[in-house]
Amino acid sequence: MSTNYGAVVFGALAAGAIIGLIPFLVGKYNGNQNLGLIGLAACVVGNFIAGLLLSIPIAVGFVLGIILTKNKHGGVSSPRNCPNCGAQVPAGTLFCNRCGARIK
Repeated sequence: MSTNYGAVVFGALAAGAIIGLIPFLVGKYNGNQNLGLIGLAACVVGNFIAGLLLSIPIAVGFVLGIILTKNKHGGVSSPRNCPNCGAQVPAGTLFCNRCGARIK
């Protein structure tokens, strides 16, 4: 019996991407696209490594993290400005998207 490893790898990556869409869409809806995108990537990698046993808990963890980063008033924390170049950066961002400076 021959195994088509290309199909196995593709299936693992596709399943991880499908599971990863959950934190990605929750992050997009809640204004935390960076964390949602990282959750998508982590689910793809986790599914490739250990299948759904790892990607589903990763997705749940990222969704909870995105939801819990909301401020006390129920909205998303307001964006800030980069101290180096003045560009507007989303709340929770560690580095400026324009100049790469660390956001404190």
